[in-house]
Amino acid sequence: MSVVSSDVFGTLPDGRLVHRFTLRSDSVRLSVLSLGGIITSLETRDRQGELADIVLGFDHLQGYINKHPYFGAVVGRVANRIAEGKFSIDGKEYQLPINNGPNSLHGGLKGFDKMLWTSEILSNGVRLSMTSADGEEGYPGELKVWVTYSLDGAVLAINYKAQTTKTTPVNLTNHSYFNLAGHVKKLVLSNEQRGQHNNAIVMHVLYGVSINKEILYHGFPNIYDHEVSIEAENYLPVDKTSIPTGEITSVENTNFDLRNLVVLGDQIANKLAGGFDHNFCLNFSKQRSPCARDNIVWSWRSTAGQTASEEQEKLLFWGLPPAKWQAPGDRDHPARSSVLHCEFPGWESEGQRRGHIPQAFSFLFGNSELA
Repeated sequence: MSVVSSDVFGTLPDGRLVHRFTLRSDSVRLSVLSLGGIITSLETRDRQGELADIVLGFDHLQGYINKHPYFGAVVGRVANRIAEGKFSIDGKEYQLPINNGPNSLHGGLKGFDKMLWTSEILSNGVRLSMTSADGEEGYPGELKVWVTYSLDGAVLAINYKAQTTKTTPVNLTNHSYFNLAGHVKKLVLSNEQRGQHNNAIVMHVLYGVSINKEILYHGFPNIYDHEVSIEAENYLPVDKTSIPTGEITSVENTNFDLRNLVVLGDQIANKLAGGFDHNFCLNFSKQRSPCARDNIVWSWRSTAGQTASEEQEKLLFWGLPPAKWQAPGDRDHPARSSVLHCEFPGWESEGQRRGHIPQAFSFLFGNSELA
């Protein structure tokens, strides 16, 4: 059973209101904005039953109005990069705005992350919708898009649907950054509380908590303690601008072999100085099953990403060395965290009015290791 509520998160410079929708179950609490479909917070429980926000974001609207690295947003019309911003359909070449080196990234200069979406509250979630005009950001066809967030116990499902009037590339995703340790928190302790915590200081320090005068700090500044696995036999090498080279390479005997749980710190700090920003080719399956897992052993907090269709072939895994990001007067984000994208084969290939394309990706949250 989920409960859905809404409130006003802020006002855009043009006077339009941005609403926040909060979905609550016994184990998960999610907040989504009508601006960009942004997941601004996602709270799950650890082994102690304590809630913590495990995605990066801002406490105030201005952080999202300012330039930011797509925190929690719906990305489209096409997630990821299009080389030189060019593609051809039926012999006609289209040129998109260039906004990432020599390439077009995440829908262009004004992608879906910057749009104010129409909202509809559901019994267990919220459905957002918008229309992208024919020619917007250089893409052909009027595109209607629906994104539905639904919460059922510990399962958060994000469903994408699109309808076009012309053949056009479509590749939608959510761009949340995860850190399962939760945000760094500061708690001012009384003398009595400090005494109660004295016997636990050593264990807390081992788990990323330290005592400094009257302040107890919780949380980790990076994702090096995360364990990650991805069900993929192959990955796509990229060039210096992060465009796939066209090769499909086996993960066997490479640093990209994540078929069994690996500690990210070992992979990034010791083997891949530049981190991950690569597509993984998911193993084919006719059954719905987890395609990626992320957990922290000490907290028992874990997630499992699950595709909803055997047609969903690729997943982009993104995890980099720590880099600080902070909006003035907003909450501090000391690290870029791992972010999972599900890359869909989203081309409208049969001409006009092909119909709806349902696409979905689910996250399962738990406070114990997933079997």
